[in-house]
Amino acid sequence: IVGLAITGPDLHGYLLSDGVFTPISYPGATQTVAQDITNAGRILVRYFVGNVGHGALLDEGVFTALPDFPGADSTEPFGINDAGTIVGRYTIAGVEHGFVLRKGEFTTIDVPGAVGTTLLGINARGQIVGFYTDADGVGHGFFAE
Repeated sequence: IVGLAITGPDLHGYLLSDGVFTPISYPGATQTVAQDITNAGRILVRYFVGNVGHGALLDEGVFTALPDFPGADSTEPFGINDAGTIVGRYTIAGVEHGFVLRKGEFTTIDVPGAVGTTLLGINARGQIVGFYTDADGVGHGFFAE
């Protein structure tokens, strides 16, 4: 199990395995969230430097930074499948857009008519779940294939 632990003003990721909690903190980050884990134990990490989000993979104790979406103010990964495909959101000028990162290539996924889209998870079949905000500010969940 991976997740987030709040200790005072700090946010740290953690791994819970065989009853043992292991803290996860990306070097130099002000906040770290262990967002998702593959069956092979690769941990998807969302971290912040100030208010700017980034992503990384933690594999056998070694962090590998993920690329930021080109031109984005912030890039936040939320889900990964066993094939290594990552989903999340990036923000440009305050507008959130969903993304898929597959083999180093980004694809934008936005719900038509939405003012903001976030992709939260992806399974082995490539099916995606997420949420979007409509023009009235109402949030909605969605499923996409």
